[in-house]
Amino acid sequence: MKGEIDSQSVGEIEALFPEEILSHFKNQAKELVRNIQGRKRKKDLQRILIHIEKINGVREKGRLYFNLCKILHMSRDIPSLRSQQKIKTQLNLLHQAIRLIWLTSGSSFDKYPRIGNPAGFSLLIKNNNTNWGVLKQRDEWSEVAVWETSLILDCEDSIAGSLAIHFKEKNFVFQPFQKAKFFNGLFLFPKKMNRRIQKVSEWDFWKANLFLFLIGHRDLTCCNIGVCSNRKLFFCDNEGAFSPLEHRVFKVHGKDFNLQLPTMNLMVDWPQARTPLSSKVAKNVTTLVSNWLRKKDDLLRYMEHPFNDFVLNSDAQNAFEKRYAKTLAMQWISKETTFQGFILSVYPTLYEGVPELVDLSSPIIGEQVSPMSALLFISMCRGWWERMTEQDHENFLRCLEKYSVNK
Repeated sequence: MKGEIDSQSVGEIEALFPEEILSHFKNQAKELVRNIQGRKRKKDLQRILIHIEKINGVREKGRLYFNLCKILHMSRDIPSLRSQQKIKTQLNLLHQAIRLIWLTSGSSFDKYPRIGNPAGFSLLIKNNNTNWGVLKQRDEWSEVAVWETSLILDCEDSIAGSLAIHFKEKNFVFQPFQKAKFFNGLFLFPKKMNRRIQKVSEWDFWKANLFLFLIGHRDLTCCNIGVCSNRKLFFCDNEGAFSPLEHRVFKVHGKDFNLQLPTMNLMVDWPQARTPLSSKVAKNVTTLVSNWLRKKDDLLRYMEHPFNDFVLNSDAQNAFEKRYAKTLAMQWISKETTFQGFILSVYPTLYEGVPELVDLSSPIIGEQVSPMSALLFISMCRGWWERMTEQDHENFLRCLEKYSVNK
């Protein structure tokens, strides 16, 4: 059986009535499971079918059947997702989502605490005082694409498992709860470098950050960077990935500014980013990137796959391919290389004028900030306007004018 959707695209199917969507993917899921080889694996999948059928709601069940079809189609069509461990990881995620829906179906959203950005809609789901998972209301599935890309490139140990579901008339990304400590606030203060930062190993730092660079993650502020008890980095707020933009346009004091900001990653200011690679980690990075080169066809299969429900537009696709080419150049890495040096080789003008920005922003924030923190501050200065003096206003507008592009 080919990895097609009965000659109909996902978009065409989703244009049908909910009952027809449910019927289509339910029948397809049953057919896929029927053709599975191996008694134990088939029995596990049949159990998932039974659990999905117990869920109330046509759209809820339709999306879960779709997810099961997606896992089985992609595991067959994309070699990097074909191992039993990769399939098991995805099926476990689906099973957790089914159980979460079943546990909470009779409850109001008001029962669960909202977390994260107050402007967003993210719920921490608890069961018997145990943190079970997080539901994030989303209009698109970039976080799902980040998770699935991490599976292909063997980087899933630092990325939150993410699954698109429909629940109570809303679209959510479901993420299982992962215990991790996240840094307070947005900014990094060099004189108060958290001890947690120093415990992250050189290899974990490089592996995670190369992947985050590849996917174009543009929202790696301190509060979005987590460290687990095993000292590994962990990232769950990944909707800022796959951005094609290297400029940020915003309005300050009635005037538009176009600030060049190709990346926003506070880890570029960590000690690990400035320390030359050890010989061992240099070899690991070379092996990792060489493996990514061999997986190029799998990445293309994934991006073009009919079950991929986060399709990059042409600009985002071109930006991804450029970052991919830059990453592959790391095959010829030397032990003198630093991660900060790599980033500056890609974006040579990133730190231009930043010392002036550090001097400007630090007194306003009340603490000496790191270079990337200063860039973050100037890119989101609207929220700080009221805390500035008239002289700060003048200096700030002058900096924006100086470092903006296409004025």
